[in-house]
Amino acid sequence: EFFSLARSIPATGPMGAIRGGGGANSSLSTQLTSGGDHSRPTSSQQQQQNNNPALVELRNFRHEASEISRDVSTTSSLLAELSRLVKTGAGGTRMFADESANDRADALVLRIKSNIEGLHSRLEEASFTLDRSKRRLGKNSQAGMEASNLVGQLKEDFVKTTSGFKAVLEERSDGMKDTNDRKR
Repeated sequence: EFFSLARSIPATGPMGAIRGGGGANSSLSTQLTSGGDHSRPTSSQQQQQNNNPALVELRNFRHEASEISRDVSTTSSLLAELSRLVKTGAGGTRMFADESANDRADALVLRIKSNIEGLHSRLEEASFTLDRSKRRLGKNSQAGMEASNLVGQLKEDFVKTTSGFKAVLEERSDGMKDTNDRKR
């Protein structure tokens, strides 16, 4: 795959300089005239990249990963709000006397739970897509390795959010038990 891509690259850069023309300063002049390592791909390179199904799949994967990351962040914000509600007052007991705060907490719990379930299935689907793309690109491809790192980070963030949710639910449950015990 690499060699077919390398052969498809034109012998001249975007500014017309010949690549690898020899001489001591040829690589420097090539970098200067072609914009260094950050030059834009030519239209033929872009067309070849657009035709490679594995690269298209990875591009779509990155878009999905971005959305998953945003949703994990949103869920973490909701969790922070729930945590503030639970911790209001001594051990969260004041919250349960306030019916509107209790209703808000119930709504947050349902929304966070729903978000976590959706995120879990989306992360599983992203992992499946990544595995399929890596088989096409080769297990040592840089794009596949970067995508693997991205999925690993997303899963790590997801686990932190899920663990935080569990801890807040336990704290809320303990606060509710304390409130019920005081009423008796």
